[in-house]
Amino acid sequence: MNAALAGFDGAAVLSARLGTALPRAPGRPMGADEMIVQRLQTGWCPARALDVGRGDSATIERLALMAPTASWRGIDAASADGSRPERWRDGRILPYDGHEIPFPDRRFGLVRAVGALSSTPRPGLLLREMARVLADDGLLIGEVSQFAPSHHGVRRNLTPAGLLEMAGDVGLDLEEVRHGEDGLAGLRAAYARSGGNPGAAPELAEQQFGGLDDAAARDASLVALLRSGRWAFALRRGAARQLPPQGGANASGDCPPNAVDPAAFPGSLAYWRWRYAAGRDSGAGSYGRFAEFKAEVLNATIEELGIESAIEFGCGDGNQLELLQVPDYLGFDVSPLAIERCRARFHDAQGRRFATLEAYAGEQADCALSLDVIYHLVEDTVYEDYMRRLFGAARRCVVIYSSDIDQLDSGAPHVRHRRFSDWVARHAADKWTLLRRVPNRFPFHGDASEGSFAEFFIYIRRAIDPRA
Repeated sequence: MNAALAGFDGAAVLSARLGTALPRAPGRPMGADEMIVQRLQTGWCPARALDVGRGDSATIERLALMAPTASWRGIDAASADGSRPERWRDGRILPYDGHEIPFPDRRFGLVRAVGALSSTPRPGLLLREMARVLADDGLLIGEVSQFAPSHHGVRRNLTPAGLLEMAGDVGLDLEEVRHGEDGLAGLRAAYARSGGNPGAAPELAEQQFGGLDDAAARDASLVALLRSGRWAFALRRGAARQLPPQGGANASGDCPPNAVDPAAFPGSLAYWRWRYAAGRDSGAGSYGRFAEFKAEVLNATIEELGIESAIEFGCGDGNQLELLQVPDYLGFDVSPLAIERCRARFHDAQGRRFATLEAYAGEQADCALSLDVIYHLVEDTVYEDYMRRLFGAARRCVVIYSSDIDQLDSGAPHVRHRRFSDWVARHAADKWTLLRRVPNRFPFHGDASEGSFAEFFIYIRRAIDPRA
């Protein structure tokens, strides 16, 4: 390694970590799109591609011309009211909150992320989400800012070492890095525009990078990368790599026919993440007279059975919880954004705790609650896992508020009615018995704003049946 690089702390370590991802010679600057085109020219043909954070249909149209064999979709930050801007005119762009991607697991062979990781306040969480929706052997190709204060919207400046560490955390391997335009030149230009002397660029940057020379080819490639204000990368998800469980749907075929197209319904996990990211609430069943009716039945049951603690799977935005009278409560939800809202809403309330479903570690409570959830679990595996978790978390009582019929085509893609009582009879009848069924005070007659198809089913362990 040449003398200039040898004096730069960590250069040898970084060069070794980058391995074959670092070109042998720097060549000319290259962006993410050129990296994509190069791979397409070798015969690589992803069936589905996702563009993260570009914001308009024109970009999707251009990308579709670049890779015409792929079905392109896009996501962009939602407006405050959840409305779709005119630039999303063709329906191929969905809203997201900057980190929760509204699509099922392993959906896309290509994810393009130009600037997204630099503009989000949570790059680690967004990278995890992009890895989640990336198919086995799929590619995540993008660009990040390293030190580019003149770029609009930059919140995070990511170095190659930083991206390497983040990628390893989510099961992605670095396949290639490419340097962009010289960042020092950009810093000098920005400094000059602000009224400073263009020859007196920020001293720290010059001390770090100014003395590096291009004596050796690989060293020169590393120098070019380190000096880049913006650089491109390609991350690959190997077929054998597995992410930690997400607690939600995948794209392997569990969804019923009306839920396959992500434009209509992306799967239970992705749908509810999208819903909260778009600024929507938990639904009509958690508000108004429905919420009051549910609270009346729940609080009467809590008092009757002497319930001291409750655990809920599907706590949503927490509006129903406002009316619940139980000393200790633990709520789980598939949406991290919903959990954040609940924590903010109840930050001063004692006995109110919340966590994402993937963080569930076998906690139990006197009573397990499932309110307006079961008929939203359209995938069979998700439903089975949910029911086992629900009854496994209860020490004394399980309260379910749901429909109890089998109906696949409900007219709404995120609703699938199930006769869950059959599941209880098959898997839990030896330990649980139905204490009572409470019909809905406002039954459904065709208008969801006026009535609900859900009813209460209250199960207790046989050993504590108060009627015995």
